[in-house]
Amino acid sequence: MYVTRRLSLYLKDEAAVSVPPPEGPNSGVLVNSDEEAENGFGLRRDDRIRNLPLPQNKDLTVFATDESTNRVMFIPVLNQPLSANRYYVIFTQGWEEGKAATSSKEDDKITCCWGSCIQDATPCDLDPFNVYQQFELIKKPRDRFEAKSVAEDGFPPIFLRGDWRLCNNIPHHPLSEQAFGLDSSLRSLLPDFDFSSNLDRSQQVLVGKWYCPAMLVKNHGIKRSSKGMSNDKSLFYEMTLEQRWERVFCKENNNVGNNTLEKEVVMEVEVVNTESAKIGGTKDASWSTDKDLRDTGFMWFTTHDGNNKKEKKKEEKVGLNMAIVERMKWEQERVGWVSGNQKIQRVVKEFEDNNNYNSGKMWRKFTCYVLVESFVLKTMEASLVITFDYKHVHQIRYKWD
Repeated sequence: MYVTRRLSLYLKDEAAVSVPPPEGPNSGVLVNSDEEAENGFGLRRDDRIRNLPLPQNKDLTVFATDESTNRVMFIPVLNQPLSANRYYVIFTQGWEEGKAATSSKEDDKITCCWGSCIQDATPCDLDPFNVYQQFELIKKPRDRFEAKSVAEDGFPPIFLRGDWRLCNNIPHHPLSEQAFGLDSSLRSLLPDFDFSSNLDRSQQVLVGKWYCPAMLVKNHGIKRSSKGMSNDKSLFYEMTLEQRWERVFCKENNNVGNNTLEKEVVMEVEVVNTESAKIGGTKDASWSTDKDLRDTGFMWFTTHDGNNKKEKKKEEKVGLNMAIVERMKWEQERVGWVSGNQKIQRVVKEFEDNNNYNSGKMWRKFTCYVLVESFVLKTMEASLVITFDYKHVHQIRYKWD
């Protein structure tokens, strides 16, 4: 998952590109070409891209040495500082649209009339951990670039070999400067608990925001655009982390009116689902943890409309690359969330209302709330794709009325 940083930050401080991505696995930084970067620093105002790092809020066109052109987006490789100059190269036009450029191997050599030559590998779905889809960019004289494969035996596609130049193109892909990643301080404060016990849940509090490349999300039955990726406003999804309190237990005092003080409440919640998902925010989704599915690189979440076989054909499916799934789990486990084999926790607590008991007052209702953290995935057009709820049964608060 990616945070955003302004390009002007790196133009002001060249050492900033060496700062590692935010803490946690599968992290990266997207560069947002801002007005200050485009209007300041004595830069020439034209469409040429002359320096690294490259912006991700713009489509770029590669002009190869033979003057052929390819419209692409360069996305920084996960878990690498921008100073590594390593990128995934995603086609944004043509039959390869949405596919990742892939290096050829020694075995891809073919015999040509002038000897042997390297045949380009066919672009394919992005695998963020495939080194054959990772390219290191090298700045060359006369505002040109060269790419080499991160794989030791890899050969970049021909349009990335030799010296080539880069130009801005449209459409642009707006990236909010507010994708700050995780606000650890705000997260540790926990949501305000000052709300009515008549409510099932508290207000949500936003504690984190990231972007996920669209190539790492697969929708079946949820359309982003009927005319392809080039008509969407962005090649990214928005991921947020939100907190709330959610009621898991409520008990009325049966002794009210008979002058019998009940000091304790024994609370037993037999089943707490610590992990759940909803497609579109409303439809419960199931998922498989079978190793075969994980080995494909995607975790699939599925929901069905209706109970009979005919209606079940209307299922909706969302696939998330394991890079995203693993990051979400890590983000939860680092603050104490525990997942059981069946995603179930048992909670048994005894609470004492000492203040009311000592003052002779009678309590009428006891309610208990558990902390819920939700990852929410949306399109850049704000369409809700899927939500993931994680109940933290070690974070419990209660109210007496």
